[in-house]
Amino acid sequence: MKINILYWGDKKERLANTNLSWHYLKNFSRYCIEHGCLVEPFLFDFSEIQVLDDAIHIPYPNGEYKRAEKINKVFEYHSEKEEFIGICDSDVVIREEDYESMKYFITILKHKNFYVFKLDDLISLKGVDFENKQINFGELELKERNFEPDLGALFFIHNSLMKEVDGFDERFTVWGGEDNHTAYKLLSKGYNKKLLPLKPIHLLHEHALIKEDIKQYQKQVDMLKEYAKK
Repeated sequence: MKINILYWGDKKERLANTNLSWHYLKNFSRYCIEHGCLVEPFLFDFSEIQVLDDAIHIPYPNGEYKRAEKINKVFEYHSEKEEFIGICDSDVVIREEDYESMKYFITILKHKNFYVFKLDDLISLKGVDFENKQINFGELELKERNFEPDLGALFFIHNSLMKEVDGFDERFTVWGGEDNHTAYKLLSKGYNKKLLPLKPIHLLHEHALIKEDIKQYQKQVDMLKEYAKK
């Protein structure tokens, strides 16, 4: 299993979130290795000029979002070997208390399923120490997300399934709908969505959708609605 954190390189400069998320993913990887389960962490930096020293740098100009395209590039990077791949946005942290359960689920993943997670949204910075890369999980102020997710902030999938549906649709260039669209394609092929009973933490950040993107966002929503009718 390879779990990949994607730093979008956007104009919001969410470096503190990325560094914290990356720190906890590496901790989780070490925990898994110590307990007989290989989880390899990868960090991708999509900024125009590389800002993360230990990352794989794939440059994008002007902070272009293009999440669908970037996820496809991560799968292309790992394409030589058929295996499960995890995609983790740079604002998501796996709780330390969930390490054992997460490790267990990774050992029983099934080829024909794709796996998604609900999130707990952080509503304040209480308990978060970005400078020392530490979280006091008992102090966090959180709000549970009630909707069932698709291929959003954190998901696991066998890379052969992504080949079956030709990856994420790269017509989705701004935030919104690309994760649902890909899940619909997978379900239409007979694959199964499984919601794992763990809730990673979604860190605070400014919304990625800016005023200039509104028209494109509406086009994507319309495209998603049309696909859902099929």
